[in-house]
Amino acid sequence: MEHGAVDDMGPEAKWPVYADLPHHRTPLIGREAEVAAVTAQLQRPDVPLVTLTGPGGVGKTRLAIQVAAIAGDCFADGIVVVPLAAIRDPRLVLPTIARALGVREDARNALVHRIGALHADRQALLVLDNFEQVLDAAADMAALLATCPGLTVLITSRAPLRIAGEHEYPIPALNLPDPDQASAERLANADAVRLFTVRAQAVQPAFTLNNEYVQLVAEICRCVDGLPLAIELAAARIKVLPLPALRDRLQSRLPLLTGGGRDRPERQRTMEASIAWSYDLLTPAEQRFLRQLSVFVGGFTLDAAEAVAGPGQEASALDLVTVLVDQSLLRPMETPVVTPRYVMLETIREFVADKLAASGEADAVHDRHAAWCQAFARQARAGVEPVIRPWAVGRLEVEHANLRAALGWLSGTGQIARLGTLAESLWFFWVLGGHSFEGLAWLRLALTAGPALTDRMRAGVLVATGWTALNLRDPAASTYFKEGQSIAEACGNREMEARATAGLGVLAQDLGDYGVAEELLVTAQRMFEQLGEQWYQLAVAYNLGVVALGLGDRVRATSLLESALRGALKLEDMAVPIWCIAYLALMATDQDNPQRVVEMI
Repeated sequence: MEHGAVDDMGPEAKWPVYADLPHHRTPLIGREAEVAAVTAQLQRPDVPLVTLTGPGGVGKTRLAIQVAAIAGDCFADGIVVVPLAAIRDPRLVLPTIARALGVREDARNALVHRIGALHADRQALLVLDNFEQVLDAAADMAALLATCPGLTVLITSRAPLRIAGEHEYPIPALNLPDPDQASAERLANADAVRLFTVRAQAVQPAFTLNNEYVQLVAEICRCVDGLPLAIELAAARIKVLPLPALRDRLQSRLPLLTGGGRDRPERQRTMEASIAWSYDLLTPAEQRFLRQLSVFVGGFTLDAAEAVAGPGQEASALDLVTVLVDQSLLRPMETPVVTPRYVMLETIREFVADKLAASGEADAVHDRHAAWCQAFARQARAGVEPVIRPWAVGRLEVEHANLRAALGWLSGTGQIARLGTLAESLWFFWVLGGHSFEGLAWLRLALTAGPALTDRMRAGVLVATGWTALNLRDPAASTYFKEGQSIAEACGNREMEARATAGLGVLAQDLGDYGVAEELLVTAQRMFEQLGEQWYQLAVAYNLGVVALGLGDRVRATSLLESALRGALKLEDMAVPIWCIAYLALMATDQDNPQRVVEMI
């Protein structure tokens, strides 16, 4: 036995208090709530292990050191910090811990038992930094905790260990209010903005956060997802880039986020290196799946992930998503819909999107994403048209960013016919969701497809364009309706012919030409009756009620509106009842009948 080894120490020997605790000269900005919560957990006798999880750059290591410094007095035998970043072989974790504790390896006895024999009763805090690349050593950690009941372990990792006794504490990005809704004072006090200000002043002492700058700084912090490392790297650029230029350049984040301090580990000197660290720890199948997920914007469901991943995956989408969530490369989203959704931070998405582009499979993945969007739009449209239900509009709103991305990719690759099919499926959503300007632009682009659109498709796109334009009071709506009506009649598309006729009737109604409006709407209603389109019959009945009111026939107007209201309520539609109630209440108000107004509302 070597002189001075722990094996020689008597029963009263203690670990050196704070001997391994790094010292940071710069203050920890924010994180007061996290520090307090984790410190409290470590002091509980029923919590042997706390794992701080989160993506690269979120500040897990710094938080762990801060907590250890505060909680140190609670551990009579001190604190030992063991960095694991340089270790890739899980079998080396216990030997590394043993060396830090002064325990010599011995082939005759399992190392975990030697540690337990010497330290079973010691009250100490063991901090293990960067455990994510050695997760297979989780079983050794479970054994260590079992043999050392006085030991408390604090781990930083991009994924939890998933062993008994573990309490996971996910570290969020720094808080930042919406720059468009918060006051300058509130923005200035946000943790993310405070961190940027302090780090900017470290490289440019004259930097002052005035009311003019605070909005820009908040936008910059939001661009980098509120990640402390990214904020620090961005702030370091203030020496050479004015705030507006810095914000604009951060639209492409990773190339700018470099130049971290030389005293940091290499993986923390740039955001790209930090993300690459996590990416390299994945299996090839997990890397491929993560690359494919980069085509999603604004999150995705498991069904969507399966569709985009395509054939040949070695594991289910659920298993792969679980791994990536555990590795902090994805995070669950809080959404107004029941279906679970997941999203990756934009800095991570940018990194893996570059990987996807370099893989040679980008076109195939984007194609599958666009195909999924087309299928989703067709399926979701069933809940929006012809009977309009709020949940269906909400589903489309949640996927709006993905739908935009698919339309953009189809446009960029010249697939205008596919774009037209998708756009025609979405026009009702664009109108109901308040996105008519955007929808009209996509629909007009679809009309440039030329012969790639069949007559039947072109009629549908023209009619959809007409209704979208009509919602914006665009006079071009008449041209779209008339052309759509003509093509639909020629190719026998009675449904689109009826919709175009109804559109021309509503346009005449809006222009106050009630005679023409009534003639067109009655014609459209007969066509919808022949087609069995019940909702459109009710919608036309509503418009005929408005026309009757315009012609001064209040009795007929009331009858038509009340009939349309009753029919739409039976269908559980959300739109027609609102339209009808608005005019019935208006008529009741004109007749000085407040009770009737209350009943209508």
